[in-house]
Amino acid sequence: MLEAIELQYPGGMDEKTLYAHYRAPHRQATQHITTIINKLHEQVFPNPFPADVEALLAMYNRLQVSRKHSTRDADIDSLEIFVREQCALEPDERRLRRARLTWLLGNIAFDRLANLRDSGQRELLARNKANAIAAYEQALVDLEYCNIHGQSLDAFTIYKLRQNILACYLNAVHENKRDSDPEIRKYLVASDYLAQSRRMLEHEPFQWVIARNGLRFCSLLQDSEGVKDFFERLVVAYKGFDDLAYSPLSQPSLRDSESFQWAIVNVLEKTASGEKHA
Repeated sequence: MLEAIELQYPGGMDEKTLYAHYRAPHRQATQHITTIINKLHEQVFPNPFPADVEALLAMYNRLQVSRKHSTRDADIDSLEIFVREQCALEPDERRLRRARLTWLLGNIAFDRLANLRDSGQRELLARNKANAIAAYEQALVDLEYCNIHGQSLDAFTIYKLRQNILACYLNAVHENKRDSDPEIRKYLVASDYLAQSRRMLEHEPFQWVIARNGLRFCSLLQDSEGVKDFFERLVVAYKGFDDLAYSPLSQPSLRDSESFQWAIVNVLEKTASGEKHA
């Protein structure tokens, strides 16, 4: 591992630092270490999408965070018109490119949801939510076609689209109402999101965010067996999660998050109590 780091980034990382991050994977990394990790990631998992479309996404992302850009919203609207036209022109032979362009359309509509929700613009909120979901679903169709016909993509790339679709349902609702929202529940039951999460964890058991989200949504659905399953997977991803008070980087602990309370009270604490008395 150290040799691979040295080849990719002269000066590398000392052994103590490497093992410290291995033992505590959710600690804050320095910019130097972040750069090394990103370079290694690019080497092992190269971006499968065309460079010109990735440049469009990068440009959009810069616009999205440029709050002082006086024509930001108008420029994003113009970009959306251009991208939509490009999508319509892409032939079936270039599905990979079309999928990424459609993904960008989904991102543009998705990023409007929070402001429209908070400002009470229900009609625009519903329209952008529907547009985002439709775009992500179309991108998913194209990427799955690419996979079947030889343009192999890593499983996580496709899984991220499924996460984005679920996020559309979540972000259209205020945070304190998500656990009781009927549309979110309906989507979780009707979709294969949780099954896909399990399959993803079979391939990449270290993906603690996927396991944590699975636990969260099983708690929302009051699915006891699902809670047990995803909690076990979460602990496999990192043993520190066995402590319900453990707080990973940038996230509250399970115990401090309202979204996990049903799972804790009705499953996890009872399981722990049962083990103590066994």
